[in-house]
Amino acid sequence: MSEYSKLILKLMELGFTEYESKVYITLLTKGPLYASELSLHSGVPRTKIYEAIKGLMKKQLVEAYGSPKKFSVTANPEPFENILADEERKYKEIKSLINEVKELSQKNGITQLKGNLQILGEDALDSVFNDFLKRVRYSVYIIADQQIFQLLKKHEKQLISMMLSEISLNVMIPYNDEDMINEAISLDLPIQVGKLVDQKGIVAVDEEIFLIHNPETGASTVIIQPYIVKLIINTALNEAFKGSLELKEYIKFLHTGISEDLINLKVENDAYRIFFYNALKTLAEEDLKKISYKMLESYKTRTGIFEAEAKSALPAFVELIKKDIGNGEIKYDETTRMITVEFDGGSEVPPSPWFLMMKAYLNAHGKDLEKVATINGEKKKILQFKIPWEIEDILF
Repeated sequence: MSEYSKLILKLMELGFTEYESKVYITLLTKGPLYASELSLHSGVPRTKIYEAIKGLMKKQLVEAYGSPKKFSVTANPEPFENILADEERKYKEIKSLINEVKELSQKNGITQLKGNLQILGEDALDSVFNDFLKRVRYSVYIIADQQIFQLLKKHEKQLISMMLSEISLNVMIPYNDEDMINEAISLDLPIQVGKLVDQKGIVAVDEEIFLIHNPETGASTVIIQPYIVKLIINTALNEAFKGSLELKEYIKFLHTGISEDLINLKVENDAYRIFFYNALKTLAEEDLKKISYKMLESYKTRTGIFEAEAKSALPAFVELIKKDIGNGEIKYDETTRMITVEFDGGSEVPPSPWFLMMKAYLNAHGKDLEKVATINGEKKKILQFKIPWEIEDILF
């Protein structure tokens, strides 16, 4: 890892965003710059540059002067002293929390303790679950296996009280445990039915503390690291809840024989992919081009790829296409500017919306892919495209 990358990571640990870190380092090394110059030298997309500058000005680390505005770092060290004081406060809070968990371990059988990770014995789950509920300030996620479900029943009144205090309560039980579903009907809690994450029970509190319970061994792992916990919630947990159904809705399908299929379809989202593949086979090239432009308009404010230089954007598109073509293959040769893609036959272009987006990206700047070869195999199709050489000189 380069020194530049290490410095960015250190600033991010202090609460900077990635773009704020890049802008701040650029101003430190290049001196005062206009916004357009900052975008060019830092690699931060133009659509995001003012947001990063605003964040740094709020931290009192960057100031503006002149017309048009030019930006430079402030000479005052006080903002960093404030950041340092805030980090020291967080450290003391974490240290206090760890000490509390240590005390809990002596009573309830924690078998291993190391930094922000604790491994709890089977007898500790009840006490730790109770302790978690006392700590909740604004949100709790609970994905229940049998042991955690029993704790839900035990603490039902406390959970209801939390909801009345406007704490966000998110509870999910497994779709394949009919006994638990029948018991859950009598609980006065907002319960969803879905798939357990890796067949484990989970409790996450305030995007700060995370517990994962292994029903096979009875052991639990506790993570006290906000960055990691927030990442888990934003990826695994939120996705699990998106693929779930409200308990009352699920009950309607329980005895129809399609309840499991319904959960699987919500999780896998195959309908969109099937629709897209068939649209590729049906629509004319001009229709696909119109769709790609609409997609470009929808996405260009949500990602920096469309504002990036072609030498960075094109490999990024290839990586996105790679995920869509499944058991196919795509290669991008930066030297020859050739893209070779192999996929299941049936359409004239690779079955990925990102391929259309890449064409729209090029078309928006007066360029296009040039198809140079088509090979129709028994099961797969191979296409080869050439990207205009001058595209490497385009800057956005």
